[in-house]
Amino acid sequence: MDILKPGRHRARGGDPDRLRAWRRRTAARILRATGSRTGAALTFAVLAIVAWIAADVMVGEDTKSPARSELPSANGGAVPPAPPGEPALVAAAGPSAEIQTTPTPAPPPPTQAPPASAPPTPTPPPAAPPTTAPATPPPSSTAPPAPAAPAAPVAPNARTAYARQYTLMVRSAPTQRSELVATLPNNTPVTLICHTTGPTVVSFTGRTTPTWNKVEIPDGRTGYVSDGWVLTTEDVTRIVPAC
Repeated sequence: MDILKPGRHRARGGDPDRLRAWRRRTAARILRATGSRTGAALTFAVLAIVAWIAADVMVGEDTKSPARSELPSANGGAVPPAPPGEPALVAAAGPSAEIQTTPTPAPPPPTQAPPASAPPTPTPPPAAPPTTAPATPPPSSTAPPAPAAPAAPVAPNARTAYARQYTLMVRSAPTQRSELVATLPNNTPVTLICHTTGPTVVSFTGRTTPTWNKVEIPDGRTGYVSDGWVLTTEDVTRIVPAC
């Protein structure tokens, strides 16, 4: 009866021929799968490492049992030589040490940039002074003067006068000694323009008058005639202004 060996070498000491045959078959399959010896060796090494880790876990649980811990060690814990035909990479690997995982330190928190200075607050423009409404002047107690009544319009024919002398002499100035402009027969219409004063003349009615009228005769020329020798609708001073 074989003595059970503690640790990870227990399976290898139990049936070495079967273990070597299994390794050869596994190595041949890996070589066919990878297509090269280098790839097969790397793959086999990875699998061996995984197997060693699993064996360590299982051995750790077995060593905790009191019955297993009392069994004597046949070879004093020495590692047996690798069987022939095993890849050199796996044999050289030897017992796998426990992989210690080093926690990755968390990256430091990003440095927060100091807040930019706040933009200056715009100064509000000064308030405009309140607009004072102009004071309303008190109503005047004095009533405004009533507008003067406009003068009554003169009818267009009111400026028309008629000669009352068979030879009405129209002169260039309001005097009998001035140059003669024209001579008009009786009842010739003339247009009154304005009135002025000059030498006194006795009219056809026998009255005397110093008034002379500036008139426009039918051919468009102007001159002066004595007011006593023309017939008007009313006093000439009410019909036309002074010259």
